[in-house]
Amino acid sequence: MKILLIGEYSNVHNTLKAGLERLGHKVVVASNGDYWKSYPRDIDLSRPSGRLAGLRLTLRLLARLHQLRGYDIVQIINPVFIDLKAKRIRYIYNYLRRHNKKMVMGAFGMDYYWVHVNSTTMPLRYSDFNIGKTLRTNKDAIIEQHDWLGTDKEQLNKTIANDCDGIIAGLYEYQVCYQLFFPEKTTFIPFPIITEGKKTKAQRKDGALKLFIGISKNRSEYKGTDIMLRAAKAVKADFPNLLELRIAEGIPFNEYVKLMEGSDAILDQLYSYTPSMNHWKP
Repeated sequence: MKILLIGEYSNVHNTLKAGLERLGHKVVVASNGDYWKSYPRDIDLSRPSGRLAGLRLTLRLLARLHQLRGYDIVQIINPVFIDLKAKRIRYIYNYLRRHNKKMVMGAFGMDYYWVHVNSTTMPLRYSDFNIGKTLRTNKDAIIEQHDWLGTDKEQLNKTIANDCDGIIAGLYEYQVCYQLFFPEKTTFIPFPIITEGKKTKAQRKDGALKLFIGISKNRSEYKGTDIMLRAAKAVKADFPNLLELRIAEGIPFNEYVKLMEGSDAILDQLYSYTPSMNHWKP
């Protein structure tokens, strides 16, 4: 099949491409590289910096529309799969719908259903928005609620979810939220992992424990890495010779991997039910 993957979160689509190509499919990734992480892509859809950035990105997209048609399946990473306003994205989605066979939406991260369900019915014991039946009031949670509830993004998410041919939940948590509304079209498919490549032995050498923590720009409180970092620093202060703390924040993926190599343990995603994933470079 001929498959188009649009958008990128944490190297999910680029990794999925490798697996699909191994199965004999022709795959194209069009994305912004997930901002500063700069993951590989075939078609660059990153938003230019400076004045008139939205207009310049729109012109870039228009020049590439011919590359986004004629596919058997198009999967978008999120309802907001390109860095434009929700109202403009709707036109792009409609174009993709008209000129390709099947449309699939990823439930891979922040969107209306994730925010709405975890802020109201709260089926999960803890999430980015609730602890038990108590709403979290941290800055990140409030910002996301204002961004997705009662906005154009909410309407875009609802429109695409109702129109698309399938919804792929990459984590158990996302499946729980979408299953309530779209039980027939929601499917849980775990995020792809490349298992080949550099291997590290489970047995560690003597010396300081090498502890790695990746900090996502402006999302530390949302992911809970702020709490984990404070705990790690407290241990480091008490046992300075027994712990080597490696902190990666806002750096490209290749640099991130180099810093992570040789670590004995990784801290990531305090509020996740699913085991955390730091995508390894093959």
